[in-house]
Amino acid sequence: MAQEIDNSWMVQEVVDVSGVRHVVVLSADGLPTARGADTDRETAEWIAAAASGLASLGKGSARKFGTGRHVFRQSMQEFEGGFLFVRIAGDGSCLAVVTRQKIDAGQIGTQMKLQIDRFGDHQGTPSRQRVP
Repeated sequence: MAQEIDNSWMVQEVVDVSGVRHVVVLSADGLPTARGADTDRETAEWIAAAASGLASLGKGSARKFGTGRHVFRQSMQEFEGGFLFVRIAGDGSCLAVVTRQKIDAGQIGTQMKLQIDRFGDHQGTPSRQRVP
């Protein structure tokens, strides 16, 4: 098995926001590519799968109801005890953040955007090429 690369430093500024529980960067096909140091692999995989589904739903909604380029940008899901934020980051990837219930959503969103602006090109995952 290949050794896992620790790239938690890429998301540390988001992890440090008050109320954040987990931060995961995921590829376009729903695989975690970076995660906060306190997020175990199994949790990261679950968050990545959920975030991938939300991003897919967002992209479909943007195509159906959007204007202009029909681009999906972000989604937020509220559940008892917290929130799941999903934002497009880089080419084909997303940034997902799970928080506690009592948070400053504006601060979370701002830090996510700053993170994406800072590392977006490095977080991106090119689309897989279809094999004939």
